[in-house]
Amino acid sequence: MKLISKLYLRISMSIFIVLAGIVFTQVDLQAQEADKVKHELFREVEAAIEQARRGEVPVLAPTLFAKATQFYRQAEAEYQKGERISKIRKRIEEALKTIQQATEAARVSRVALAELLATRQQAAKSEHTRIAFKEFAEAERRYQEAISKAEAGDIRGAKKKADQAMRGYREMTTVALLKGPIKNAEERLKKARSTLSRQTLAKAERDLKTLKKSVRNAKKQKFNLAEYEAEVLAKIDAITSVIGAPAKSTTTVKRDRPKPTTKPSPKQDKIIASSSQESFENLNLAVYP
Repeated sequence: MKLISKLYLRISMSIFIVLAGIVFTQVDLQAQEADKVKHELFREVEAAIEQARRGEVPVLAPTLFAKATQFYRQAEAEYQKGERISKIRKRIEEALKTIQQATEAARVSRVALAELLATRQQAAKSEHTRIAFKEFAEAERRYQEAISKAEAGDIRGAKKKADQAMRGYREMTTVALLKGPIKNAEERLKKARSTLSRQTLAKAERDLKTLKKSVRNAKKQKFNLAEYEAEVLAKIDAITSVIGAPAKSTTTVKRDRPKPTTKPSPKQDKIIASSSQESFENLNLAVYP
């Protein structure tokens, strides 16, 4: 009797294991099938979104791109809820259509605002964004306004805002040069008073004062940020050559960067690059073609 009971128990366990295997296999197949369906549904729109990101569409047409991704997320949510495939397909079609609109708007912005985009790229790479964070934040605000107008098709308005933004980036550069390398040069000349002749010191201070005035007025002119900074630093080097060590670029050397008078907020932080005989009255500005 005990032998029969043991045999029955083994048979029952074997049957249970087989049935469980069948159930789990079925569940796994259903999951694989569901993944396949989802992949087929979302493959095109996911590829389109990825291609748009590589083409900087989120930067050049942010509103339309955000709208497209919203349609995509809605389609995903509807899929998870088990909504009709036809409804999900309609949402995906809306996303694809909006991505196309965003891509075209980005293409127009890239052409119409080419000079602004190049200027902003230079500005963002330099330490000036921290030294003159207020000016940078204001320039960024104008930049966003230019992008918004270009995205909406108002090219004339976009170019007007672009001019304002570029003036802002130039002002950021001049303010940072005044607070950084030029101020540093003034301090170095003060410390060197006891080692320089009165005539040599007077000439160096006079030349630096003239350069300082020129930089203050430069924001009204049109120049390439990186090239203008290099020219100013070269002139500072020429003036301070009577002391020794050359000026340092605020773009690459952080230790010459003075602390701002007011601490930037987290948002601003996000929003946050010739000899001593020559005249320093007018800089040879690097002008865009």
